[in-house]
Amino acid sequence: MHPNTTVRTSTLIIFAVLFCSSPRLTFAKGATPLESNSTLISGQDPATQQALRETQNGLTNPAERAKMIKGDAKAEAYDAKVKSMLGDQSEGAYQISSQLMETLVQKTNGDPAKMQEIVSQLMANPQMLEQYLTQAQREQIRGMAGQIESKKGNAPTNGAGY
Repeated sequence: MHPNTTVRTSTLIIFAVLFCSSPRLTFAKGATPLESNSTLISGQDPATQQALRETQNGLTNPAERAKMIKGDAKAEAYDAKVKSMLGDQSEGAYQISSQLMETLVQKTNGDPAKMQEIVSQLMANPQMLEQYLTQAQREQIRGMAGQIESKKGNAPTNGAGY
């Protein structure tokens, strides 16, 4: 097995996280308030907080996600790609994406154009994502990559990076 296999798989997970986090696909106007344990971002207007809660629910709840992406060919294609690349680890990528959305909203003060700009930059250079991830999220990504590689019959490596 090539020593960077787990690192490459981690990079696929990073791309999946970015696909899932695209504000164009998920940050909805006119969101309805949801019961959520998610910490609201202080200083954000109620509409932004509401849209974030709906987005996070859509990312973490498969039934809600299916409703959100239904009829949007691009969103459906992203979802299919995530599931194809990550298999049973796709829900973990959606969980991290939900957390990343909150980080993006905070960093951009809820500005969808700025969020999309950051996502575009990250798509061009996925290594930049590290600055937006916690240590726990990085560990989760490494663990997901290891599980994907194990299912392929490859022994996970302890490679640097993701």
